[in-house]
Amino acid sequence: MGDIKLVVTCLYSLGSPT
Repeated sequence: MGDIKLVVTCLYSLGSPT
């Protein structure tokens, strides 16, 4: 289940850009 983690990380990064 690595795809889900990648998608979540991508969306999270885009949603909360540091």
